[in-house]
Amino acid sequence: MFIGRKKELDELERVYMQDGFHIFIVAGREGAGKTTLIERFCRDKNTIFFTASRESGRANLQRFSREILAHYKDEQHEPFPFWNSAFEYISNKQGGGSSSSESSDYAENYELQDFMQAQLGDTEEQENKQERVIVVIDEFGELCERDPVFLGMFTDLVDKQFKDSKIFMIITSSDTKFLQKTFLTKTAPLSHRVTGHILLSQFTLTDNIVEQIKEKVVKRSMGMDAAKVVKFSADDVIISEGELNTEMYKIISGKAICYLGYGTDDEYVLGTLKDGQSFGEYALIRGKPNFYTVVAFTDVLLLKVDRETFPRFIEMNANNAVEIMRNMARMISMLKANIDMLRLEQKE
Repeated sequence: MFIGRKKELDELERVYMQDGFHIFIVAGREGAGKTTLIERFCRDKNTIFFTASRESGRANLQRFSREILAHYKDEQHEPFPFWNSAFEYISNKQGGGSSSSESSDYAENYELQDFMQAQLGDTEEQENKQERVIVVIDEFGELCERDPVFLGMFTDLVDKQFKDSKIFMIITSSDTKFLQKTFLTKTAPLSHRVTGHILLSQFTLTDNIVEQIKEKVVKRSMGMDAAKVVKFSADDVIISEGELNTEMYKIISGKAICYLGYGTDDEYVLGTLKDGQSFGEYALIRGKPNFYTVVAFTDVLLLKVDRETFPRFIEMNANNAVEIMRNMARMISMLKANIDMLRLEQKE
């Protein structure tokens, strides 16, 4: 369930409805809810969503290539060799023209494709060019840090090519100083292209908000009076490794982190849990101690289901049974990956 942030969603929607190319900046410290806000806004919209990581520039480019080609259902195209090739591909899909001499061959190939499609009477590509696309680059600063020439290349493409496209670009970073220097100050190289920006503060689940949504959540998600909605604050331990709990939890809002060996020298992060995901099913169903610890990363609101309520919970909500199976499969996959890493370390 998405809670609050109506003002921010309205501002994103306002700029999105304006024609032409736009850059929208979403800033905020880690855990402020940037990704959740953008995912909500992009729901049911034509979106390419890419989250940069602390991998090499080449590894990030390969993942970006996969996101682009999967979005356009292009199974024949090879991964892009350069960042400008990747962005130019999107721009060409949106009807923008290539102006970079470095990619003249690339542009000529697309002119040939357009000519052939026109001869064949294929209008699908032309229709796609008229549809606005959202390009999300989550943690933009990571790309600039991993690839020293990335920002210069990106600035050049914005000024010479994107400006004539229908691309709505959303850029985020947890480093607000970087965003200020790059996009938001008067002397920033891309300040003239920024149409809007939002600075997200940490979202807090006040008692008032919790009370407002409890009844709605219980009736819609459970259909049962016995359902319980509970709140944990950031850094609270929700369930502990080695303890036998008789409840499972489904996240309504917020994020939590799943650990092995929490608080020890061998502490290991299994993954992040967010809206709609559940945990604690194993101990509840098998009657065995938990094999992981879950700690609230932000304020988190949870639907709590005990052993007595569980059968009714599944009966009233068949979709939850599917989600529980997915969560358990996801947890098994994370554990397998951890085991594989340990085996590699032992070999070395």
